[in-house]
Amino acid sequence: MYIVEAVDLTKIYQNRYIALNALNLRVEKGMVYGLVGPNGAGKSTTFRIMLGLQRATGGSLCVFGEEM
Repeated sequence: MYIVEAVDLTKIYQNRYIALNALNLRVEKGMVYGLVGPNGAGKSTTFRIMLGLQRATGGSLCVFGEEM
C-alpha cells in the first residue's frame, strides 16, 4: 500500500508559470522520503497540494488512499 501516490501531478499558475510538471511519486508505508531541490523546484507546492491547501492543475494524488 502507498501512503502517498502522485501520478503526473501538475500545477500551473495563471496559465503560464509551471510550478510542478508531471510529478510521479510513490511513498510506501513505513518509508521516509525527503524532497530536495533548488528554489522554485516545486517542493512547497507539492506539500500544499498534499495538505489540500491548493488544487492541482492536472494529474492525480492519493494520500492514505483518499483522492485529493
